[in-house]
Amino acid sequence: MKTGIVAFFAGILALYRVPVLPDSYWIFLIIPLVVPLILKPSLRLVVLFIFGFLWALFRADQILIHQLPQTAEGKDLTITGTITGLPHQSWRREQFLFNVDSINDPDLDQTSTYRFKLNWYDDYAVVQPGERWRLIVRVKRPNGFMNPGGKDYEANLFRQGINASGYVKKGEKIRQKSIPFLQRVHHWRSKIYRDLKSSLPKMNGIIPAIGLGIRDDLTANVWNVLSLTGTIHLTAISGLHIGLIAALAFLIGRWLWSLPVITIRWLPATKMGAIFAIVAALVYAALAGFSIPTQRALIMVLVIMLCFLSNRQLSRFDIFSIALFSVLLFSPASVISPGFWLSFTAVAIIFYTLSGRTPTGGFWHTSLKVHFILALGLSPFLLMLFGQNPLLGPLANILAVPFFALFITPLVLSGILLLYVFKPFGEGLLKLADYLIDLFWPILEWIADLPHTHLIGSISSIAVLMISLIGILILLMPKGLPGRWLAGIFILPVFLIHELPPDRGDYQFTLFDVGQGLAVVIRTRNHVLLYDTGAKFSDNFDTGKAVVLPYLRSLGLKSLDKVIISHGDNDHRGGYQSVAKKIPIIETLTSVPEKIHGKNIHLCESGQHWKWDNVNFEILHPGRNYKGTGNNRSCVLKIDNGYKSVLLTGDIEASAEALLIRAKHDKLDSDLLVVPHHGSKTSSTAEFIAAISPEYALFPVGYRNRFNHPAKIVYSRYHGANIKLLDTTREGTIQFMIGKTISAPDRYRYDHGHFWNRNLVE
Repeated sequence: MKTGIVAFFAGILALYRVPVLPDSYWIFLIIPLVVPLILKPSLRLVVLFIFGFLWALFRADQILIHQLPQTAEGKDLTITGTITGLPHQSWRREQFLFNVDSINDPDLDQTSTYRFKLNWYDDYAVVQPGERWRLIVRVKRPNGFMNPGGKDYEANLFRQGINASGYVKKGEKIRQKSIPFLQRVHHWRSKIYRDLKSSLPKMNGIIPAIGLGIRDDLTANVWNVLSLTGTIHLTAISGLHIGLIAALAFLIGRWLWSLPVITIRWLPATKMGAIFAIVAALVYAALAGFSIPTQRALIMVLVIMLCFLSNRQLSRFDIFSIALFSVLLFSPASVISPGFWLSFTAVAIIFYTLSGRTPTGGFWHTSLKVHFILALGLSPFLLMLFGQNPLLGPLANILAVPFFALFITPLVLSGILLLYVFKPFGEGLLKLADYLIDLFWPILEWIADLPHTHLIGSISSIAVLMISLIGILILLMPKGLPGRWLAGIFILPVFLIHELPPDRGDYQFTLFDVGQGLAVVIRTRNHVLLYDTGAKFSDNFDTGKAVVLPYLRSLGLKSLDKVIISHGDNDHRGGYQSVAKKIPIIETLTSVPEKIHGKNIHLCESGQHWKWDNVNFEILHPGRNYKGTGNNRSCVLKIDNGYKSVLLTGDIEASAEALLIRAKHDKLDSDLLVVPHHGSKTSSTAEFIAAISPEYALFPVGYRNRFNHPAKIVYSRYHGANIKLLDTTREGTIQFMIGKTISAPDRYRYDHGHFWNRNLVE
């Protein structure tokens, strides 16, 4: 059974490694494959591999076949349908998923089932799961940043079956007769959450996270502490929580059933305990909205308890295999979810290290051992997914897990239950949980603030990941087995294999996809410069943290030699603080030093120049006595190795361009130009383009941005000058290696994308 499930799993993984989805007609091979599966046992593994591949193909095709056509983007669409999942409210917007029943556009397939992710801004109506609405919306196809080392947001949308995202312009509620069961579950979750907010308006955001799996109230500081201590899992209803509640319910059910004594003649106490455990696990999983970690834990609990009820015994790995198969059968796209890999890998590591070995030590010794092996075993995945691994995670968890398991989680769940039985007592338990969290929190903050306790880096290669996992498996083998020293050889590539720096005299140019903003990294043999950092969208999200940092970590950098913030607009400086908090910056140049907080902040001025590894850098603008403001004060940087050059222009407009032509005409000629002001019609005059005469013009723009950049007239000017044009909307990150010649561009969306990414499904 186990090998067959592994083969099925491998087939699904194979499908999700192909860049373009195969033709859906291959799905019909599933039917004839049943014959060799039955008649040829020797071919079982091959057939199950193909089954996995085709099953994943079928489910992926069902999502992509309903993709929104490009013609529907940017139009006012009238749709009717149902609110699904749990809406998220903030002070100025509401976000929710919407299953569309009908849509008014004749160009759209009326038989298709669409799922939209919608935002309702400002004076939004509070919607509830299961409600039917008629909405006027404006939507676009799934879109996210595409950058090396960054998260693939489009993969997340694909996994949820979301066909488009956008915003509501107007809406009205429609009367309905009934609410589907799953949406009724979300409706209950929403009501409980509102009641929690009403009872404890200033409660710690960890309480709804533990009780309902809702993490909207966790602040950026809380997220940071949990991340640095490796305790994020405490705020999700995961296997730890489901297992704890099931175990408590099992013990309570068995004890209560055996009290009258006569009841055990009808049904053994262990079987009644199993029934209690199943009900408790189902209820708690429903509170979490049946997330992937919850699904895995719930299935394992169900399998174990069904074994009690049927008097059967299964090994740990049989239970693990059944849970894995069930999740994959229900949602093959789970394999592109970080939660899937972290949850199943954690359980697999525990089973691998504890199965078939003689227990040593007591409870605390075993607990410490489990946390240590989890920290070690999950480290390659943490480096690959998040670019860091908290080295003191075992210490933080050995303190936090028992505290949360024995006190916080029972108090939160009991408090929620008693809110609807005896409200004052329920509120008292929740306040006690809130007080205990505040009491314990300084311990986690202290651990998070300790210096040199985090392994920073990145694994960008699947091959390196697999080699490191082999090393860890060898390291975790029982003591006394020969060859454990080989583990070090397999783990070394994690620390040694990084992207090679350019040769002396060459430099690497990287223009990130940060939407409607700008962020560029220039790397020489021994130095790195960051020009702008993209935008800050909220307290919890900015492109410095989401895009720039993952890439810098993948290079294994310990510091940044120089950062240039061209000017004061958010889309150019918004991510600066996130970068500065994580990577030391030796010097920052900017035209707006009053808006940048940090050390060694200096004004950028024409004439500043330096040389790194035979590559010259020079600031061309603004001059010391320049009186312009805003966009026109952008720092303009020229990079030149004597053969090929790059010009970075920030958001300068026509007047600054004219000044540069007059004052720096002999230095403007460049092979590669990052187009001024994202291609705005206020910039890129014909004279400026002629003075630079680039081979490539790069447009840093957002998909369907509200400014309509690049302007058609500007795009035509560059095109008419026979310049090669690239933009981050179409290409994602754009990267060149520049030496005596300029390499062909590496276009991340095309060269490293998958079948679910935009442009590859058009």
